[in-house]
Formats: sequence, structure tokens, C-alpha cells
Amino acid sequence: MSRTGLWDSHGHLDDEAFDADREELIAQLEQDLDGIVNPGCDAESSAKAVALAEKHPFIYAAVGYHPENLKGIADNYLEQLAASYTGKMKFGVIQFNIGDISLI
Repeated sequence: MSRTGLWDSHGHLDDEAFDADREELIAQLEQDLDGIVNPGCDAESSAKAVALAEKHPFIYAAVGYHPENLKGIADNYLEQLAASYTGKMKFGVIQFNIGDISLI
């Protein structure tokens, strides 16, 4: 792991653009960065972000919805997200996102 003090605060490592070489990219990023915050944009990408965070100690998931993905979701979607990810936190913190605004 790097000790540069550098972080990527908004990596979308679950994006399909990285499907072919995601693990190689992550291995290189682990050498270059101290950490990555990998945000989800909806329930599916949030689940993928958490899975990557569980697999790679230097990746941290931020779960939530981008405003363009809010149509048709339940009024209590933040509570549903919280219930889904309880116990899957690093350092006792889980980050919830609404758009590009993070709430801790």
C-alpha cells in the first residue's frame, strides 16, 4: 500500500468501463494511493461499491443515490440502505450520499 497521502475521493471503480481490467487497475491504484472512496449511484452500484471495499482494504464505499436515479424509489430509501449495510462499515463509519453531497 502507498504512503503518499493521496486519495481518490470519487472513483467509480464498478463502472463497466473497467470490466476488462478492474483488478489490474486496482492493484496499480493500491501502489499509488492511500485510499479510494468508491461511491454508488443507486442500489446496484452501491452494492458493488461495498463488495469492492470488502475485498480491498484501501477502498471505502459510499452508498446512496444520484439524483437522476431517484425516480421510483421508496421514501425510506436511506433507511433501507442503512439496514442493508449495518455491520459492513470501516472504522465504524458508513457514508451515505445524495447526489455528490455526502452525509456522514
